[in-house]
Amino acid sequence: MHFPAGAPYTQAVIDRRPFLLRRIDARAVAQAARYSSIPERLRSLGVTSMMMVPLTARGLVLGVATFLRDGDRPAFDAADLALAGDLAAHAAVCIDNARLYHREHDVALTLKRSMLPSLPKPPAGIEIAHCYRPASDVHEVGGDWFDVATLGRGKGALVIGDVMGHGIQAAAIMGQMRTTVRAFTHLDLPPDQLLHHLDDALQELDSPLLATCLYGICDCTVCRCWLGRAGHPPPALVTPDGSARLLDLPAGAPLRRRHHHPRRPHRHPHRCHRFRRTPSSAVLRIAGPPA
Repeated sequence: MHFPAGAPYTQAVIDRRPFLLRRIDARAVAQAARYSSIPERLRSLGVTSMMMVPLTARGLVLGVATFLRDGDRPAFDAADLALAGDLAAHAAVCIDNARLYHREHDVALTLKRSMLPSLPKPPAGIEIAHCYRPASDVHEVGGDWFDVATLGRGKGALVIGDVMGHGIQAAAIMGQMRTTVRAFTHLDLPPDQLLHHLDDALQELDSPLLATCLYGICDCTVCRCWLGRAGHPPPALVTPDGSARLLDLPAGAPLRRRHHHPRRPHRHPHRCHRFRRTPSSAVLRIAGPPA
């Protein structure tokens, strides 16, 4: 829809000030008939007075709010215009906040999807299945992640972690954390040592966010798994008969905890737990904390 420079809607947007049309009468309709039939339609519906207030937030005009009055009610006056301006100001901020949230949400989601393995290649002798289900649509984009790496023939590393928080910052820290773990994984370190090195590396990040991690090494040649966790929920072992149990692993402290407690420089040890994996089709299920 096109409005010329002298139209009320255009004036409200350009001047960023409310526009008041006290009376919608024949004269007002005649002036607007050149570019719009809306005033005539409003008049036929009994509308007698109108206000147009720009929706402005953070220096940006998002639109125009229109207020109408019909029947025998008095025409809008200066007090009505001031009230409408306050309502429009609050509405504009809410609309802009929603717009910014959706933009940040889309950026964080794109960033996260680009950093997670879409089709992780399982090591020989290990079958991998993964599924990501957010706890809610509101907090869909968080800092949770996973990865799989081959360490040798019949030997692989499984890792899952979570950066506490949501949005672009959590997704960015998640990407740095996953890259760091990837680098340490190829050193074939035991889980406890890898978590220690990861904790040291994350201390250097300029972010207040804590993180958790569960790291495991599965060696199918000797039917052994070594697991270590840093504040992450323990994995569950599902046996071929369908029964499941949580593995009793030392919890360990969340990563970057020393950053939040600088007066406690001592390290909270991350311990490694070993268990025997039966040659049959046992399933090790690892999951992230609820968002």
